[in-house]
Amino acid sequence: LHVQSVPQTGRDSTVDPDLGPVDGAYPLYAYFTAAFLTFPPTFNAGRIYYGALNLAAFAALLVWVFRFGGEVRPLYGIVLAASFFAVNSICTTFIVGQYGVLVFAALVAASLFDAKDRWGAAGLCFAFAMIKPSLAAPFVLPFLVTGRWRMLAVAGGYLVAASLIVWPVVKTSPLESLGQMSALAI
Repeated sequence: LHVQSVPQTGRDSTVDPDLGPVDGAYPLYAYFTAAFLTFPPTFNAGRIYYGALNLAAFAALLVWVFRFGGEVRPLYGIVLAASFFAVNSICTTFIVGQYGVLVFAALVAASLFDAKDRWGAAGLCFAFAMIKPSLAAPFVLPFLVTGRWRMLAVAGGYLVAASLIVWPVVKTSPLESLGQMSALAI
């Protein structure tokens, strides 16, 4: 968590000193979701766990890209899968240890589950992808335009519930968190 050193909004001193008040980079629900990505107790165990998650997501995306292109022609599937290795953001994700691959895999999973009318799973996958709102938020538009209301309700319900769970821990309201995000975006 990125924390500010001195609470400037009149928060009380009961804020957990290990967490501190949240200072704006992400909405509250992202901290709840991130807990599932950061639970290993040691740095090396975390690297192995995180690497395994990214590798599994990358493998699933490779299969999806191959099938997607292969529906037109088998050669297209091979070329798309091969080109996937050259995507700079994918390489950066692995080198730097970011979670863009996981977000992308969650967005693809949401779309695939939605296509099979598995709106609960689609909503949870989309909510997970919202851990990185700058990447995932634009993908709400196709679900809105096609009227996938149950899926969006599941995703929204998760985001609201996760925010409400984090709020008392960090003593930062969801509205204050969004205000901080807006100030950083300007």
